[in-house]
Amino acid sequence: MGAQAVFMAHAPFLGFLGVFAFLVMLGLFYRAAIWGFVLVFGYFFLLDKAQYLNHNYMVLLYAILLALAPANRAFSLDARWGLVARSEWIARWPVAAVKLQTEIILIYAGIVKITDDWLRGEPLGMWLRARDTLNRICDLAEEEGVTFTLENLNLRDHPGCPFGSTVDVLALVASVDRPQLLINLDLCHTQIGEGDVIRWAEACLPWVGEVQVADKAGRCEPGTGEMNWPNITRALRGMNYDGSVGLEAFAKDDVETALEAFRRALEV
Repeated sequence: MGAQAVFMAHAPFLGFLGVFAFLVMLGLFYRAAIWGFVLVFGYFFLLDKAQYLNHNYMVLLYAILLALAPANRAFSLDARWGLVARSEWIARWPVAAVKLQTEIILIYAGIVKITDDWLRGEPLGMWLRARDTLNRICDLAEEEGVTFTLENLNLRDHPGCPFGSTVDVLALVASVDRPQLLINLDLCHTQIGEGDVIRWAEACLPWVGEVQVADKAGRCEPGTGEMNWPNITRALRGMNYDGSVGLEAFAKDDVETALEAFRRALEV
């Protein structure tokens, strides 16, 4: 069953969830609405392990606490319309329970961040050292009259590589912001790592020294994979990019065919 079919099958339950949340916000039929929210949200939460996220745990825990608390005694439609006895006071335990749950979350979130890297000031220290190193490289490049480029990779094919993603390379080169250091924007890596290559090309444009071309999947010449090279080429021209474009790819068949496909991809 596809994702759309799954969504349509559960759409009524999602609708109920929205109605329950709206009633809780108004304080109308509060007790039934909050327990309905707990049951429906809990059902979807437990339905799929992909939903076992800390934020979803937090929502469910707070919802259960609200279901146990008399949170509709003052500023609610239940109180206004006389469905419950109006009161400006509630017992201490519901407030204390919410405070305790909040403190548990905040304290634990702080504790888990106390790692060896955190105590050594990482990854901030790594970024600062990388920027300092690149600045010294730029000094050498300026003396020699050359320009270096830093290529983006993708973390799927290069797991654990520091500064490998497009966003990291962009942030690092932009922080140095010197003409001796530009981005070697590998569109195949961007497609694998982030997708949305046209938007990333536009974001990187002020610092792009070369665009590298290869198709996904297989890293062969344009037209052998999933990437829409006519649209990408038109977008680059629309950005007035006039820098180098290089082919770094395997030839799916023979080299001449691959080179011809590369030329055609850039002639749109």
